[in-house]
Amino acid sequence: MNAWDLNAERRREQIRSGIDLSYTYVLTPGVLASLPKPDGRLWSRLLDAGCGPGVLAERLAREGWTVTGVDESTAMIEVAKRDCRGVQNLAFVKADLTRLPALFKAGSFDAVVANMSLAGTADIRPALRAFRAILRRRGRLVLTDVHPWFWRRYKGHAELCYWDSVTLVEPFTISLDPRPLPAPTRVVYRSLQDLCAAIAWAGFLVERLTEPKPEPDIEARYPHPWPHPRFIVVAARTR
Repeated sequence: MNAWDLNAERRREQIRSGIDLSYTYVLTPGVLASLPKPDGRLWSRLLDAGCGPGVLAERLAREGWTVTGVDESTAMIEVAKRDCRGVQNLAFVKADLTRLPALFKAGSFDAVVANMSLAGTADIRPALRAFRAILRRRGRLVLTDVHPWFWRRYKGHAELCYWDSVTLVEPFTISLDPRPLPAPTRVVYRSLQDLCAAIAWAGFLVERLTEPKPEPDIEARYPHPWPHPRFIVVAARTR
């Protein structure tokens, strides 16, 4: 059992209830803005890599994508299947992200979304290479991660050397729910240089990098204002 098996129900509650403002109003819009509009032809098949409780996968399916959500947590997949029962064009599979080429043929998907699912992975290259293997030519990857510099400041780790990749196991908290999730989780503090190098090594071309922020009315709901970004969104394509 991994940490996310223990955290699945609480994490689901945080997102479904709307108290995770960043998930709903920062990360999700950032992902949607970085994806093409599904057209049922060139853009139709999407893999949600590390889908967690299935909230984003459900949103993408309702936007018109045919979505396969994959997660290595058994509990997360069970929660996602339960909550999304009856949603059209949506399926969930338990699997390690590095094993995707064993499950899906080359070119099976037009787009892959990895929404914070690699934030706790020290070496992201195997997962990125697996994404590349199942995407079609000129397919799209959208990846979100903690901000390479400002997340350190936000979490009180400004002393960490920016150039070093450091993995910490920390309590998982969000702004409106200071109680940690049942199990601490891993966070990898890596430089933007290292992140982009891994994406390029896996065979992707970075097309867009954004630092999403909440709208003013949403920012006012946080306990503290956002003087700097907390996340990044990278949009890349296969060559």
